Amino acid sequence: MNEFELIQHGQCKEESLTPMEARTLAKNKGVELPQNGKCAQRRNVDKDEWNRSASDDFAKFNTIEKCILFCLAGYRTEEKSSDKTAKLYYELLHIPYQDLFSPTNTEKVWKTLVQWNMNARGAKLQEKEVFMESLKRNKSIMDNLCDYELLDFLDNTKVKTIKGLMKQLYRKIKLSKSNQFVTIAKTLHFFMPQLFIPVDRTYTINYFSNYKSPDLPSNKEYQKQVEWAISVHRSLATIYKKHQYLLCKRYSWYF
Repeated sequence: MNEFELIQHGQCKEESLTPMEARTLAKNKGVELPQNGKCAQRRNVDKDEWNRSASDDFAKFNTIEKCILFCLAGYRTEEKSSDKTAKLYYELLHIPYQDLFSPTNTEKVWKTLVQWNMNARGAKLQEKEVFMESLKRNKSIMDNLCDYELLDFLDNTKVKTIKGLMKQLYRKIKLSKSNQFVTIAKTLHFFMPQLFIPVDRTYTINYFSNYKSPDLPSNKEYQKQVEWAISVHRSLATIYKKHQYLLCKRYSWYF
């Protein structure tokens, strides 16, 4: 078995980076980290303007590794609750899938979303008990999704199955009193990080899809919401496939 195959089977000798190690390595490689508030300044701008701003940041990085370090090392640095947020997030990612449906852990998912500002800035989560019960009721649909991974969005046969299951889930699940597109995406990421990314309105939608966040479909338009989610995940799956070796070797903890 060669090195790549060892990495693919989780037997890579080189351990992945912690956030602090990411920041240290970024500095050693000459990566200029984002300043506090820089991300906030990009909110509510159109896609073309955001792309130009992002291109300016990434143009100085001649390797995908430096781009990754820029993102990892600067992630949520402007959030006052970043330490608590990161702690909850890392805990969730290390809990086995089936165990996440226990009352203790579904409550932890709800609390993490609160820390991720999904109960502020116009967003409104369902009450904790309603949120937890909705996850429990829709577990069978999620069980059918949990064996897929990000690259399956590029498989025309598999993506049809994924899309059908997502439509069922988006129609039935009740996680937010406001538009729940982002809430569903982040929740699914906690349960199935190998398949779903924590989509947000400002960055991932605008940068990795053909849509713009102000046009985000309503909850009643759940089929359109799924189309948006598929578009984002196919774009990211393409990037992941291209740089899979590096991502698995050095940053497997995150990917």
